[in-house]
Amino acid sequence: MTMTAVELYYMGMECMDKKDYMSAIEYFQLSNQIDVHFKTFEKLFQCFSEVSDTENAYRCIENSYTLNPKNDKTTFLYAEFCLKNGKTKLALKLLDEIIERNPSYRKAENLLENIRSRK
Repeated sequence: MTMTAVELYYMGMECMDKKDYMSAIEYFQLSNQIDVHFKTFEKLFQCFSEVSDTENAYRCIENSYTLNPKNDKTTFLYAEFCLKNGKTKLALKLLDEIIERNPSYRKAENLLENIRSRK
């Protein structure tokens, strides 16, 4: 019996809940092989971050953002990751994008203020 992308995604979510990130990564990757989705890349980003695989984490959050650049949560996660990894200019650009389309996104506004106050 072949599993659908959604079934594999939910299997990955179950593994994440159990903090079994390596198994979650496998399920999410299989899900994306069937049907690429920005949310699956976002979950892969979270799993790779948990296992300290910065290179794959970056690739996944970048893919998630590329697939859905108007999703505020994804864009915020991407900005946070960029900031933590020395890509401040890109983080600022991403945060500005969020606030431009959603001025009430408090987390983005707070992070942007925090960055600018450090300068």
